Amino acid sequence: MTEPAERIPVKNVSLATRAALELADKKSYQTIAIPGMGTGVGAVEPTAAAQAMLGEIRSFQPSRLKKIILVDVNDEMVAAWRKALSS
Repeated sequence: MTEPAERIPVKNVSLATRAALELADKKSYQTIAIPGMGTGVGAVEPTAAAQAMLGEIRSFQPSRLKKIILVDVNDEMVAAWRKALSS
């Protein structure tokens, strides 16, 4: 976001996911937990956010990172991940 509480494009979800994965790998983390991104004040639909996040996760080629945990308190986000993972 360039300004607090602004709506964002789904591309920002992809960029944020990639940045989190790259930093975790650079820091030699073996496991990272990532919440749903962009679905709060960013107003990205959970389905679009889930697809963007999983696209980045699937294409990421880690050196050290072995496990990625997707976690959220929003049932809609969790359902969107489950649906995207099953397709």
